[in-house]
Amino acid sequence: MVNLARNWRSSKSFRDEGTWAKVLLEKPDYVLIQFGHNDQSGKGAERETDPATSYRANMEHFIKEVRAAGPQYPNGGWPQFYPLRNMGNERGSPEVVGAIEGAAAWFRANQIKGIRVTPVAAPGTPKGFDNTVVADPAAPSLWARFYELGTNRPIFCGRDSVVKYSLAEIEYERRNGYRYYVDRPARLLDTDYPEWLRQREP
Repeated sequence: MVNLARNWRSSKSFRDEGTWAKVLLEKPDYVLIQFGHNDQSGKGAERETDPATSYRANMEHFIKEVRAAGPQYPNGGWPQFYPLRNMGNERGSPEVVGAIEGAAAWFRANQIKGIRVTPVAAPGTPKGFDNTVVADPAAPSLWARFYELGTNRPIFCGRDSVVKYSLAEIEYERRNGYRYYVDRPARLLDTDYPEWLRQREP
């Protein structure tokens, strides 16, 4: 596995600085593509993209170029729903509509229930607490940041770049400095996607 991810990059800056070219040179079997957060307005001219035009164009170029380079499947890791939130009432091509409907179905199928991540007091540690997964039947749904291809099993990876299947296996610094579980897809399912469906009504 080759990790060419870079912090704070957008779909624009990742290409502009030449890192995307390095990805293609690797001729990988699989490519995990995740952009969106740093493309938003307010991130600066070197990073910002428009969700309806340049962001979409960048993602389409990534996929076309990945396929041309030989990988079997491009995949989004934790899929970004930033473009969906900004589609407005655009009806979209059949491909775009199918992708959005498929993404919503995937989020529903892969939500994680019955757990929460909570900082447990840990005297003597650098932060004085330790993020721990605990059982909680009443907890709202969570999603893992990364899923295993083929199984959709949540996976975790620390500084050693070794895939693990439990947050507890990740080193303290990463476990308490990075969000391996997220709740933002709940907004997509509860608000953004239903609104998008409503706007598509004739």
